[in-house]
Amino acid sequence: MNADWVTVLAVAASVATIASTLLAVAQTERFRAKSAELTKLQRVRNTSIWTSISLTLQCFETLEDARKIDPVVEPHRISQKIASARRCVVAQYLHLLGEAALDEPEFSSTTVELWKRQGRLENTWRVNEAMKLVPTHAFRPSNQLEATEEAPFLPGAGAP
Repeated sequence: MNADWVTVLAVAASVATIASTLLAVAQTERFRAKSAELTKLQRVRNTSIWTSISLTLQCFETLEDARKIDPVVEPHRISQKIASARRCVVAQYLHLLGEAALDEPEFSSTTVELWKRQGRLENTWRVNEAMKLVPTHAFRPSNQLEATEEAPFLPGAGAP
């Protein structure tokens, strides 16, 4: 009878060893997959940061170019440079607005409303741009946002 118990225990130990080995292999693969996802997320975040830096530097360079222009001789060139810098700043704002939306645990029209109440979105153009980032499944059409100013943003007409 002792031999039977030893055999049963040996088989049980073998099954447990095989099961734990399979579990370890599965966990290792899962860890590798999650590590790869984290690495990809870090690359995306790093790219985003360097995009922001690049846009900011473009704005600085454009403004520096405008400072070197004689306003008496070439006033139209100064206007062109300022308009170019403004477009760059708007692009930077939109990029950072997108980052802020991604940083929210759940981004919806309710989030946009909250940002508006907190003063993070001070005018209609900014509210509208934020609303463009709301996923369609998170949009509540019955909850229309009130504009904080009458006229929508027009290029060249005030700051965004």
